[in-house]
Amino acid sequence: MKLKTLAAAGITAAFLLTLTACGGNAGSPSSTPSPTTAVTSQAPKPYDVYKAAFDKTAAEKSYQYTLNMKAVVEFTGISTEMLVKEDVALIDNGDSGEMLSDSVTTVMGQESRNISYFKDGVMYSSTADIKTKRASSWADFRSLFEDNSDPMFIAGEKDIKNLTTAEKDGGTAFTFTLSADAVREEMDEMVNSMGMEVSDGTITIADPEISCIAGSDGYLSDYTAAIQVTAKAPVTDEATGETTEMTLTFKFDISIDFKAFGSKVTVTPPADLDTYEDNTLSVDDLSAADIQNIVDMLHDENGDPVENFDEVYRTLEMAYGVDVMRQITGG
Repeated sequence: MKLKTLAAAGITAAFLLTLTACGGNAGSPSSTPSPTTAVTSQAPKPYDVYKAAFDKTAAEKSYQYTLNMKAVVEFTGISTEMLVKEDVALIDNGDSGEMLSDSVTTVMGQESRNISYFKDGVMYSSTADIKTKRASSWADFRSLFEDNSDPMFIAGEKDIKNLTTAEKDGGTAFTFTLSADAVREEMDEMVNSMGMEVSDGTITIADPEISCIAGSDGYLSDYTAAIQVTAKAPVTDEATGETTEMTLTFKFDISIDFKAFGSKVTVTPPADLDTYEDNTLSVDDLSAADIQNIVDMLHDENGDPVENFDEVYRTLEMAYGVDVMRQITGG
């Protein structure tokens, strides 16, 4: 399982600050040890508990979780709320597998649902009630999701503050804050992904509050993050042409509930797969104008890659297929 931003470096390093141990003597089953041969036992260290849970979780290729995010944007006295709920179930058998991603985004009371499903060489996609399917390899399907932004953060030992531990349900609960500088890159990407064009160097981040649990089953669970970001965005008055900077505040509350790992994962396909329209394409199905349009979308008027090249390319892959885009761009 790829949890590339699961706070691995930061949390594991931080736990070194709170290592605790208690010693004692242990007798041999067959003899009583002398003082010079006493055996010392130590209680599990917080770092060891977390590291074992992270390694076990990260090693899993098959997993199932629910992500919930509440994002509030405050701008010129107006507050807009966005809610995201995503259910993901993935069974990865190496060169084959099955996956379902079912997300619902709610903005100002309006819901939009996106479904992606793969099984037996077919990728199914449902967006705004437009349902299509096309042939795809498992590797190409997985490539569409492996780079998705992850709301969990990596930091170094020096970036961890106020770390506390507690026993919970047979496991160990961890809470801490991160230095804002440790998550700046991720927050820049998250703000930009919401379509907000912010001024360079104007993003201020409050120290995020993080919690997670190393469970009694040996896996990580119940990851939460609370983040607040303030940014300045340029706003142009259409009547006068004057541009001023306005302040925006973003508040994110994120939780990830891991449901299952390994053989316990279950993938439930959409019930209406027979209604998805076949949209399998090859380069031969596209006109010269279609291909030129794709190339133009990826480049600016000077022929250079557009600023949001990766985002545009990924959208085109979803629309035309990974293999078609690979043939057009030579990637």
